[in-house]
Amino acid sequence: MCWKTLRKGLCGHKVGNNSWGPENPEDCREARLANRRHARTGKLLRCSPPGSTTVVQDDTIVCGEDECYITYVLIGRGWTCHRCGFANEPGVDQCQNEGETEAGYDFCGHFPCNDPNGCKITQRHRRR
Repeated sequence: MCWKTLRKGLCGHKVGNNSWGPENPEDCREARLANRRHARTGKLLRCSPPGSTTVVQDDTIVCGEDECYITYVLIGRGWTCHRCGFANEPGVDQCQNEGETEAGYDFCGHFPCNDPNGCKITQRHRRR
C-alpha cells in the first residue's frame, strides 16, 4: 500500500512537499489492483487514502509565514534590532535597548520584524 510522509517545522506547520512511497505507483500492489487512473493522462494513481501517513518533525526550520519566523527563529534564538543595533537575548519580544542610540531614542521598544533589511538573528560565538 502507498504511504505518505509529511514534514512539519518547529512551528508545527507543514514545510516542503509531501513525499510518497513507493515513488512509482506501479510498484504498489494495491494501487495496481485498484487500477485508478488519471482521467486525462491515464497514469496509475496512488492508493487513496494512503495506507499510512508519517509526520516527521523538523525542528531546524519553520514554514514561510512571517509570524512563525519572528516567533520561533528571531525571538527563539535572539535577534539584533535593525532600528538601533542592540542584540536582544532569546525570548525577548521587544527591543530592550535603554541607552542612547544613533536615532536618539531613550528606549527603543522596536518589535522584531522580517523586512528584507530588518532584524537579524544575533550571531553568537561558539565556545571551542
